[in-house]
Amino acid sequence: MLGVSKDLWLKPRGGKSMRDKLDAAIADFAVSEGDHVTYLNLYRAFEDEALGEGGGGQESSREWCNENMVSGRALRRAKEARGQLENYLIRHHHARGGAPSSRGPAGFDSELGHGGGG
Repeated sequence: MLGVSKDLWLKPRGGKSMRDKLDAAIADFAVSEGDHVTYLNLYRAFEDEALGEGGGGQESSREWCNENMVSGRALRRAKEARGQLENYLIRHHHARGGAPSSRGPAGFDSELGHGGGG
């Protein structure tokens, strides 16, 4: 998420009302713990609500991103980067003789912002 953070929020066009909408969208995800946790909240919401359990459709993803004033392109890039990192860690774990697991390396899900830990 950090690699796409500067392009994450849509630039408001259309005056004060759009700026207010952007401020409200940011406030919906913001937490006092800082930007990293805010980005994590946004990414989790994108996965859960925009993509849904069955993978979601492109149209529903686009609508969710527009409603929340975020760049779908940036979130998809973050999702791709997460997948690449996940694959790397799983391969590395198996190369070191780790036992296969449905969760991958210990603590992996919570470290990458997926699942209940965090």
